[in-house]
Amino acid sequence: ARPLGIAVFAVALFLRLAFVLFAESAPISDFELLYNAAQSLASGDVSAFGSEYFQLWGYQIPFALYESLVIALGGGVKALGILNALWGAVSAFMIFSIARRFAGQGAAFAAGILYAVYPGAILLTPVLTNQHLSLCLFLTGLYLIGRGGLKMCLLGGMALALGNLMRPEALLVILGVLAASFLE
Repeated sequence: ARPLGIAVFAVALFLRLAFVLFAESAPISDFELLYNAAQSLASGDVSAFGSEYFQLWGYQIPFALYESLVIALGGGVKALGILNALWGAVSAFMIFSIARRFAGQGAAFAAGILYAVYPGAILLTPVLTNQHLSLCLFLTGLYLIGRGGLKMCLLGGMALALGNLMRPEALLVILGVLAASFLE
């Protein structure tokens, strides 16, 4: 099982990194606004967060803070894209890991590798959207909760909470899990 999970992770990471490193990409629209706000914050200017955009879409502030941290540590658009590639690869690995629990190793490998090579996910990698990190955290949270035990459930809940800070969709994840449990 370990070599198959590593293979899923490696394929996903390779494809996403290749696209981030060789495709021309620049943030536009909301992604540019978020990136510019993050740059301002990294320079010590918090005024962007008082703009109408953040007044209307306040849930974007934690993601802009994340981008600001990366920028403050010396990163930029490419670094954020590389991190997106990592989050995508971890997501593919988590899909494999969760599926292995319910469907066996072969089906889990198929699920993980299909996400690893899914063109939509690969092409979205350089886009500075909050979806990469939130999906990774949601899947990690589900995996940890699925392992059972108080410690794993607490860690899983923390991952869901962090994912929800990046993109407030944890309620949908939880409702999906509840719906699936009723179908069993």
